[in-house]
Amino acid sequence: MTALFFLTSRTPDLVKKGVFIFSMLLFFQVNAQKFWLTTYEFPGGYKTCIAIAGDSTLYAATPAGIIRSFNQGFRFDTTLKVSNINCLFTYGSSSILAGGYGRIYRSFNNGNDWDTIALNNNYPVLKIIRKQNGNLFAITGATDNNGFSGAGVYYSNNNGSNWTQRNNGLGAFLCVDAIEADKNGRLYIAVADELATGNAGLFYSDNEGQQWNHVDIVIDGQMVINDNIQVIKTTGLTVSPQDSLYISFEGAAINTLVYLNLHKSINDISSNSNWDKIKIGNSSSWWMDKQIGPIHFARNGDRYSSFAGSMNVGGTVFSKTGNGWHRHDEGLGLDITGMRNIQQFVETSTGKIFMVQYADERIYVTDTSRVIPTEVIDIHKPLSDCKVYPNPFFYQLTFSHSDNEHISVSLYNFLGQQVLQQTFVNSATINTAQFEYGIYFYELRNNKGLIANGKVIRQ
Repeated sequence: MTALFFLTSRTPDLVKKGVFIFSMLLFFQVNAQKFWLTTYEFPGGYKTCIAIAGDSTLYAATPAGIIRSFNQGFRFDTTLKVSNINCLFTYGSSSILAGGYGRIYRSFNNGNDWDTIALNNNYPVLKIIRKQNGNLFAITGATDNNGFSGAGVYYSNNNGSNWTQRNNGLGAFLCVDAIEADKNGRLYIAVADELATGNAGLFYSDNEGQQWNHVDIVIDGQMVINDNIQVIKTTGLTVSPQDSLYISFEGAAINTLVYLNLHKSINDISSNSNWDKIKIGNSSSWWMDKQIGPIHFARNGDRYSSFAGSMNVGGTVFSKTGNGWHRHDEGLGLDITGMRNIQQFVETSTGKIFMVQYADERIYVTDTSRVIPTEVIDIHKPLSDCKVYPNPFFYQLTFSHSDNEHISVSLYNFLGQQVLQQTFVNSATINTAQFEYGIYFYELRNNKGLIANGKVIRQ
């Protein structure tokens, strides 16, 4: 449905206001049907990866380099002009690492200045992680006409100034698909093996990657396929907040090809107990499930992942609890080949999710898992004592409270940026004529903490 409105200087103000309200309602109704929206802009061509620093600074990699936005995607600039960036990783408030081919780029001031550290190979750096002790790890790997190859795992204990290989225990299998660390400091990697020999697959290390130990993948084959699985290629490896390790891969059960999504407690990884299966698709052959990518566990418990495929097959998969997964493609575009691809997710402290789909130019955003506030409300004060009016508001917005105490009000726009902070006693009326139209979020606090929060609309 398309609505066209023609407003002139002779149109009565009341009509103009009514048309605007109707337009806003139509906008929200149409967009409410979309699981994904896009950021205001997303320049530079197709995207390969995304990262976020704090709540506002977004980074994304394009064929020409790294773009950066300080306002959650409203405007971007180019912060590094270099090709073939495969991964981005941020830590602290201003440190960012980028993985290229045989080199790692590093900045400690939000991408204003960069230095380059060369590795002793020319393989793509696929992922970089940082453990709680500050040690950095990077993985390399390539899949091409020559098969699966790579230079294994790299380690740095000086913020990435120097990198050394740590591949003991991996043998000749150095194409590493994924790396994760759990709360105890244990490392996990997934290693590719095109011949499905059973010697690659999942490994763990309890000593900073100085020795890697192979993990057998054993399931209950239900007398349909063999219980012992050999990993060929991994699409997803994730440690959950509930201390389980999730792995998704293509593999072989002797002479049977399998596509599986499995999980197991981190406390049982070294045991020979069975892995539990996760059902994603609706295939009657449970061992031929849809391989999902890494799982993003949102702050509110929601789970996001994805699987590749055609327009009517691939997309985002979403679950509230992990017991049932649902495919979503509302608002989702296609990559440069006309397909749906594996997705990567990052999140703000308020639960806003940003996403890029590999080789798709857009940067997506959803408020499906948004949480406001991110802290426990102080129950000493009933919320009914607080009043915010009118809602929707036009040129003035009033906050009031029944007790004679100092109350701090903060107002945030839809991007999460604070646009107002003021302290009042009993009530405060704010001139909002300079505010842009749209949704705003407010928080009221006293000296004990948060007492009320909510959403208002500027019309």
